[in-house]
Amino acid sequence: MRFTDSAIKRLKPKSVRYEKWEGLGFGVRVAPSGRKTFIFLYRFNGLSRRMSLGVYPGTTLHEARKLHAEAKLTLDKGVDPGSQTLSAKHEERLAPKVRDFVTEYLEKWAKPRKKRWAEDERTLRKDVVPYIGRKKMKDITRRDLSSILDHIIERGSPGQANKTHQVLSKMFSFAVSRSIIEHNPMGGMGKPAPEKSNKRFLNVVEIKHFWNKLDEIPIAEGTALCLKILLLLGQRRGETATLEWKEIDFNSKTWTIPKHKSKNGKAHTVPLPPMAMSFIKRAKELAKESLYVFPGAIPSRPISPDSITSAVAKNQHRFNMEKFTAHNLRHTVTTQLAMAGIDGVHISKVMNHTVPGITAQVYNHHQYDKEKRQALETWERKLKGILFGKVSSKVVNLKI
Repeated sequence: MRFTDSAIKRLKPKSVRYEKWEGLGFGVRVAPSGRKTFIFLYRFNGLSRRMSLGVYPGTTLHEARKLHAEAKLTLDKGVDPGSQTLSAKHEERLAPKVRDFVTEYLEKWAKPRKKRWAEDERTLRKDVVPYIGRKKMKDITRRDLSSILDHIIERGSPGQANKTHQVLSKMFSFAVSRSIIEHNPMGGMGKPAPEKSNKRFLNVVEIKHFWNKLDEIPIAEGTALCLKILLLLGQRRGETATLEWKEIDFNSKTWTIPKHKSKNGKAHTVPLPPMAMSFIKRAKELAKESLYVFPGAIPSRPISPDSITSAVAKNQHRFNMEKFTAHNLRHTVTTQLAMAGIDGVHISKVMNHTVPGITAQVYNHHQYDKEKRQALETWERKLKGILFGKVSSKVVNLKI
């Protein structure tokens, strides 16, 4: 019979499966359930074989004829079309989905190479997996990825869009190296947002205003203490938020940031002037039995560095001054140290920056502990003057 749509629709199920043939091995198999499957009957190496061409009407008659013609052409070339189809289906089943490859990327690439691999994980779990996690890696298009980046920008986070762009570029590049995909869909895709240099720092009036507002805005006391410590010591947000009691030496009044937390991979000793020590002791009262100086909602875990950023961002209207971030407190300490006449090398040592030059990096093993303490004590004295002394109104920069 010559197949037509109406002819196929008229094929009624029976108590047993049966087949109808058009010719050249092209047929329709009808199951007792009524399921109708296009099939190709052929011989290969002297053996009779069958292969499915799709289920009707999901696979149309036109599509089935095309698949049949392609299968015959493959057979004419001496290749078993059924085995080729099975191989393709097997590869399709094994092709990883994005959500599964995210785990592989984190375990095989990010964790062994990046101290801040958790930031990659947060980025991928929050902004990528919810949107394309169920799609296979090989099916991801540039359009999929640009839509994700556009969404992040539209919610008002251009900086995060650029970070996500960077992580996606690395993840898909890793997928190419693992033969998961042939081409990186991020290739040639520029950063979605222009880079902005954030050189904002707080002037002396803003410093006093910020400090006083920390006792008024609706944040936990531990969070306020963490922000004050950031302004006192100028260390990085992540290192400060995850500060553990074992890193504090109460006898020498020092905080040693271990190398696995430090950005440059080197242990860093931070002297603790009197004001910093008083806040550390208050934090001890609040932390109780926690291993962390600033525990989060779950005492066995530290406060999230992102929550420190959020505490500032969500209270911008309450601070009532030009927009700033938690990271700008580090800029403030650096600037104030310089304004106090502290040597640039000593400032770099306080901030744990890598000093350029082979002599500084290879041959100079001096730890500058004395100089760092002098620098931070100088800043503490200046900060006390700002907080409890008189400040000239000429430097006011508050929002009206």
